[in-house]
Amino acid sequence: MSRRGENIYKRKDNRWEGRYIKGYDYKGKTLWGYVHAPSYRECREKLTAAKQSSKTKPQTNRKDFNYFCDEWLVLSRNRVKESTYVKYYNTVTRHIKPGLGCYLPQNLNTVIIEAFSNELLVSGLSPKTVRDILTVLKAILKHCRRQIGNTFPDIVVLYPKDRKKEMRVLSLEEQTRFVQYLLTDMDEVKFGVLLALLTGMRIGEVCALKWEDKTFSTSLASFFSPAAEPIISRL
Repeated sequence: MSRRGENIYKRKDNRWEGRYIKGYDYKGKTLWGYVHAPSYRECREKLTAAKQSSKTKPQTNRKDFNYFCDEWLVLSRNRVKESTYVKYYNTVTRHIKPGLGCYLPQNLNTVIIEAFSNELLVSGLSPKTVRDILTVLKAILKHCRRQIGNTFPDIVVLYPKDRKKEMRVLSLEEQTRFVQYLLTDMDEVKFGVLLALLTGMRIGEVCALKWEDKTFSTSLASFFSPAAEPIISRL
């Protein structure tokens, strides 16, 4: 049986064993060290020496990065547009939390963030998408620093360079087939893609549209861009 508060036990082989905290892993899990001796007194002396040599400070903040991600989302909700918040939420829940959520914020560093960025690129995401994810991550890291203070490490977020690719434009035949597909079993997503295809609007502009932005005083052909007229004529 252990003496109270000392973490010293007598083993079945009649030796004494002392246990002490020698560190923490990246998730904040305690890593234990052990000393052994034939007598209680000698074991206690070894244990005291091991504790002094390890100089491990107990971690007072055990909240993982998931907690700070959720906290940042709550604080962001009322200061950005709803569409922006949805983008933040999807970025955090689909990429940042699965990749970094289990870490303690104090254990994050530039190397870990760079490895996370490389994993996103290897998974098939474009450099532009990875940069957008890292921009959100950088904002969360700033929130961590404000909450934790000076013990939070200095982390440099490195953005991947974009590899320029030659843009391939859909042929008229491909556009027509694509429009026919979008018109089949139309839903909100297909309508948004169709609207972007025929008007040239960006995804942010489509998402920002409100009912009062629409007008029915013009014909369908005049509502769309001139490049869409050959496609519309075939509908």
